[in-house]
Amino acid sequence: MEVHAHTHTPRKTWTHYFWEFLMLFLAVFCGFLAEYQLEHKIEKDREKQFITSLIEDLEVDTSNLRISIESFTEQDKYFDTVFNLFPQLAKGYNHSLRTSMFNIMGWKNFIATDKTMQQLKYSGGMRLIRKRKIADAIAAYDALLRVLDLDMKELDQAHTGVGDKFGEMIDMQSLQTAQQSKSIAELENGTEDYLLKSDAVNLGEYYNRLIVYRLLRGYALDRMKIIKIKASELISVLKKEYKIK
Repeated sequence: MEVHAHTHTPRKTWTHYFWEFLMLFLAVFCGFLAEYQLEHKIEKDREKQFITSLIEDLEVDTSNLRISIESFTEQDKYFDTVFNLFPQLAKGYNHSLRTSMFNIMGWKNFIATDKTMQQLKYSGGMRLIRKRKIADAIAAYDALLRVLDLDMKELDQAHTGVGDKFGEMIDMQSLQTAQQSKSIAELENGTEDYLLKSDAVNLGEYYNRLIVYRLLRGYALDRMKIIKIKASELISVLKKEYKIK
């Protein structure tokens, strides 16, 4: 009869279980850190992409603002002519006055390039902007754009009022017919004023609307100048903070 010896495995001590737990914990923790670092890098890359895109939008804004500002400034001379020669409106045809009355209507509008701003505001992009001063500067620029939008709506209403009154007063049919057969000198030497309405009430109302129209244009122009400066400053800050050339 054979006798088999029983082999006994040594019992695991608490330190063995502790080290097993520690190694498992470290493996999970390192995995968590790696995932966190990856997510952090992805968000940092997205942040820089947003900033780069925003800089591009701001550069377009500064260019478009320059065009609009030049347009508004150029029209100032026509306003000066209209107000200086306004007393002659009902006394006969004055070519400089009539030309200026047409040239003050309308403007080269500024429309903000806001595709990146909209993404930042409504797609959760602002949470990626880690630097508080940058987020505040972006928000401040956006606030200026919204104020300008209100200015332009008021200006548009004033422009419509001037245009409507202008249409009520000017006899365009008679003027166009005369322009086809007469020179500017002949028109100015004649006695016809080519107005449908030349009474003091209508002339006064038209003049008053012109005053309001020019005043609101001045507000909008000043606002655009401020925004252009702020856009340039924001571009410089963003390029510096994010090391973008």
